[in-house]
Amino acid sequence: MDVSILAIMKDKTLRFWLSHESPQLNNYATQRYSQAVMDILQRYPIPTGRVLPSKSFHTRRNKKKGLSFRSFSETFEEDVNVPAMLYFAYNKYCFEYQRMLKEEKRSPLSNDWQTQSFKIKRDDLRDNLSSIANKIPEMNKPKTRTDVEIFLPSFKLDIDETLVRLVELLTKITSMAEIKFNLMSTELTDEGCHSISKLIRTSKTITSIKILLYDTNITDEGVRHIAFMLPFPPLQVIYLNFSNTHITDEGIMSISESLRHISSRLKSFSLMINHTRVSDDGFIPVLDILSCISSLSELVLYFWSCLFITDRSGERIIYLLQRCENISKVVIDMSNTGMMIEGKRRIQEAQSSHHLTFTLTG
Repeated sequence: MDVSILAIMKDKTLRFWLSHESPQLNNYATQRYSQAVMDILQRYPIPTGRVLPSKSFHTRRNKKKGLSFRSFSETFEEDVNVPAMLYFAYNKYCFEYQRMLKEEKRSPLSNDWQTQSFKIKRDDLRDNLSSIANKIPEMNKPKTRTDVEIFLPSFKLDIDETLVRLVELLTKITSMAEIKFNLMSTELTDEGCHSISKLIRTSKTITSIKILLYDTNITDEGVRHIAFMLPFPPLQVIYLNFSNTHITDEGIMSISESLRHISSRLKSFSLMINHTRVSDDGFIPVLDILSCISSLSELVLYFWSCLFITDRSGERIIYLLQRCENISKVVIDMSNTGMMIEGKRRIQEAQSSHHLTFTLTG
């Protein structure tokens, strides 16, 4: 398959030809590579009178080492080999796409799998968790997909200690595909977040997580624990509710760092940071990473009563909507923030130019 990428920089037109024998270079890899080309050209402008030769990157099959690439060498500046940088960008995104395909194959989402739900409530904790332990063998049957929900809102006992005991049992479930923690209005601390992180990062089958920690005692350290586990399972759906907690920009920035490592497979992302001290400095890095996730189709952002989120974040939201072509549903609540009326109006105008299911509050 031949792919032609046209890059225009300072009124100079260059054609980059790639020749590939495998269908692994699809639209996803092409778009990511094209963006990498533009980033490289912006960093290293092309000297006058110098153009890339009209040659191809060649590939050959090697049974032991897989695909190998041979590229030409053309130095634009003394210390900058632009063709080599383009080659590495192409190599990176082809293999990133390959890895994404393997993860989709491995995830238990095909039609011949049976789905069962397992909800843990207060009553299940009375008999020293024996009822939960007895159900685990049933969940580990072949071709079984298990959705687990820990439903303990307003739990009055030591929630951190309870999570330690629960996690010890739930790590034995090998078919877990979705996990939901509803721990709102509890005395949960950063120690409890560490238990949540331990459960999720040890699973290789979880594709969806929903963590509701509204009105708890977590801080930035707890958010870092949760952010640390995000790259480990093949996640496609992430739902995080940190509203009315003690988190700041430092905690939210750890989320943005983790999103860098899962951008190839994420389809739905929801973040609630209502009534927190998060400002533009922490929120903008998250928006910038989300704008680079081409697979994203659903986005939910709640940040009402965040007085330090201003029109700077609003501009990034507009850029995100313009950049992510695959997004079909957007929900934003920006009531009582530092955004001006004009900034909110511009966000509304931006969504009107896209065919989106768009809900805007504020």
